[in-house]
Amino acid sequence: MGKRRYVMSCLAVGLVLGLNALLARAVTTQGAPSCGAWVSDRKAESDKKTESSLAMFDEFWLVGFLSGLSVGADMDILRGAEAHSLFLWMDKYCSDHPLDGVGDGAMALAHELKAKMSKAGRRAQ
Repeated sequence: MGKRRYVMSCLAVGLVLGLNALLARAVTTQGAPSCGAWVSDRKAESDKKTESSLAMFDEFWLVGFLSGLSVGADMDILRGAEAHSLFLWMDKYCSDHPLDGVGDGAMALAHELKAKMSKAGRRAQ
């Protein structure tokens, strides 16, 4: 294995381990809705066919939280992700886990985005 490839592999492993450490820390978050509220707010929005301010607040919280994780980990886990896709992912998570909080779902989503990013990095090598 060439020196450059070895260094790049070590950096990739370091970045993945760094994000794992960041995501594994227990932290208190504020403002996250419950999954029950997420589903209810998004349903109200789709029923009215207009934007609900509660659904928008929930969506802004999710995108802001994921962006904060991305910045804190210095990893662009949101690269290529569209906000609408993130919201659909959270719709499914909250439907499957109605007693969880959106913060729990956001952490699960961050792990999935990190894994997707790691796979894309391996394919690019």
